[in-house]
Amino acid sequence: MKKENINKLLMIASIGLILSGIIFLVISFVDKSSKNPYLGVSLLCVILANIFSIIRNYQGKPKNRKKKK
Repeated sequence: MKKENINKLLMIASIGLILSGIIFLVISFVDKSSKNPYLGVSLLCVILANIFSIIRNYQGKPKNRKKKK
């Protein structure tokens, strides 16, 4: 796959995970039960979205290589 397509897919996945994280966060605040797994799921979605964003940012960066003389 081309880097452009991979970047677009990672961006779509990041946005989807952030939105689902927000939805689970709202559900966790509204739900009154004491054993509520939605807060953990929300945190997991946001962390995974950030990992995808970091991968997307480092996808196009060249590696630092030192030239030998």
